[in-house]
Amino acid sequence: MNIKIQLRENWRSKAVAAGTIALLGVAFLLLPIFQGLSHFSYDLPFAFRIEDQPDEVVIVFMDDESRTRLQQPVQGPWDRALHIELLNGLITRHAKAVVLDVLFDEPWPRKDVDERLAQVIQAHGRVVLGASCQYSVEPGKPIVGRLKHAVEPLGSAASWGVAELPVDTDGTIRRQFFDEQYTNLAWQAAAVARSALADREQPRWINYYGPAGAIRHVSYFQVLSNDVSLEAISNRVVFVGMAPIINYQGSRSSDEYRTPFTRWSGASSPGVEIQATACLNLIRGDALSRLPLLAELAVTLVCAMGVGFFLPLLRPIPALMVGIGLSLLAPILATLMALHFHHWFSWAVISFVEVPAGMVWFAVDVLNRRSKSPSREAALGASVATDHGLPQIPDHEMLHPFGKGSYGQVWLAKNVFGTYRAVKVVFRAAFRSDGPFDQEFRGIQAFEPVSRSHEGFVDILQVGRRDEAGYFFYVMELADDQETGVVITPDQYTPRTLSNEIARRGRIPGEESMAIAVCLAGALVELHKSDLLHRDIKPSNIIFVGGTAKLADIGLVTATTDAKSFVGTEGFIPPEGPGSPQADIYSLGKVFYEMVMGRDRCRFPELPTVLPGGSEEKLLTDFNKIILRACEDDRRRRYASAAVMLMDLKRMATRIKAGRNKRL
Repeated sequence: MNIKIQLRENWRSKAVAAGTIALLGVAFLLLPIFQGLSHFSYDLPFAFRIEDQPDEVVIVFMDDESRTRLQQPVQGPWDRALHIELLNGLITRHAKAVVLDVLFDEPWPRKDVDERLAQVIQAHGRVVLGASCQYSVEPGKPIVGRLKHAVEPLGSAASWGVAELPVDTDGTIRRQFFDEQYTNLAWQAAAVARSALADREQPRWINYYGPAGAIRHVSYFQVLSNDVSLEAISNRVVFVGMAPIINYQGSRSSDEYRTPFTRWSGASSPGVEIQATACLNLIRGDALSRLPLLAELAVTLVCAMGVGFFLPLLRPIPALMVGIGLSLLAPILATLMALHFHHWFSWAVISFVEVPAGMVWFAVDVLNRRSKSPSREAALGASVATDHGLPQIPDHEMLHPFGKGSYGQVWLAKNVFGTYRAVKVVFRAAFRSDGPFDQEFRGIQAFEPVSRSHEGFVDILQVGRRDEAGYFFYVMELADDQETGVVITPDQYTPRTLSNEIARRGRIPGEESMAIAVCLAGALVELHKSDLLHRDIKPSNIIFVGGTAKLADIGLVTATTDAKSFVGTEGFIPPEGPGSPQADIYSLGKVFYEMVMGRDRCRFPELPTVLPGGSEEKLLTDFNKIILRACEDDRRRRYASAAVMLMDLKRMATRIKAGRNKRL
């Protein structure tokens, strides 16, 4: 029953994670404040675009050189008589169509000029003029578009299209002008050029072929001066419009706009070049389209489900690699999709919001589990014990739990002779799978005969397993009581541990510390000789039995070949991680540091501010040399084995004893 509850909790946690990530993704996709992610999603593929110089269109720039040579104003309309001359030159060169990205919404002072310009337009037959659509926005009233197109007789002589360019919030042009009532300039130009076009009322996104200058262009003055060849104009759609012009104050005066390439190169493009690009998209049939909103929402939700449900199934390093891989895969696929299939979507929501949110959620979950481990696992075991009643241990009366060890719970029990014992019960439900549970049991099996080989081990007196009840157990000798020693009062029992001793006394005096250190180092030598590792040596896992310090909480003991999982306690784990004999040496060295110096292991290698003086100071100094070597961050300078450390401890003990005898 508890396993089902645990599984239900796991799925509920993943569902909460996936739901939260999905809400974040949808918010970043839909809310206007986060449009920057969509803008970046559209812009990035152009950073990898190979520049393509189209041949179907050419631009005639009303540039600064032409203005100077033709003596035209910096601001205000150019002489329309020049446009008549230009159109005649383009007709002579067999232009396929001519698009004047110029507004003719006011009559020219000389009416005959407008009449002659209209005649030239009619003679060519395929000329498109620009129009303007200004929108009025008044509170409480619908948005109204006010169209300003060419005055008569020009308006009747030519086709026209709205030349407005919809500017995004960051000043970039990404879309073609779209209004259900009016035709935009690019679409009208492509239609006049007799290209087969799709639905006019379909919103389109501009597919840029390169940065500013990607489309062939010539100067207005060059055309009038006959410096442009027939081949440069013949059978091409010609766009005529303003290029950047330097005004009297020295600044640029033109309709320049940001494009996706501006993000990468810093250069803006003239409006007429953007119009020509939009027309080319229609002629070539390669305008971009954005995925439908429902499709983008579906992609966003699927990715959120994947990150929320499946990322937690991985270990930290693989999860990090998968997260990075997903963040990179999304823009790669989006770039291929935009450049080859002409569709785009807001992939940045996946790479910059959903995957990072999933990684943060995963990291918090891992840290939470580690901070609670092993107490969380022990708590699970305790809940199972509650579900099933008292664990059944042969020949023992189970009194009450008094501690939580690694992945289990420790009970106070009394055997048939009335002797008090400690019983560790490890439940299968405390583990995610059978593997770690069986590994725990194998560790106890291997340690049981070793436990009685040295006085520094807590004795394992009995081991049993009840698979039908979902747990195994082992019976150990009981630690002394913190206050009464070997006299045990069940209701008031508190085990005496080295951690409690340090907390109570501040530091353990030199000779007493030396005796404890020799005993524990000797036990570690025996453990490693049996090809076993402890993996969680710390003061709270060292108990006193009959006054002798012993390595306890051996639930994490495992064979060296099985030491694959990351276990242990912060501050006692070496930089390279647990799972080796030298890692156990490092942990024991930190225990010696807390015991001898009376300081937390996180303050290592600080010494006490006040040294005791005399022989005690000499002992502390000698002890510190052993501690420093045991706790070297570089394992190559650390003790090669527990046996070498034990030899140094024994030599120190011999010197201390000799010095004491000499004083006597």
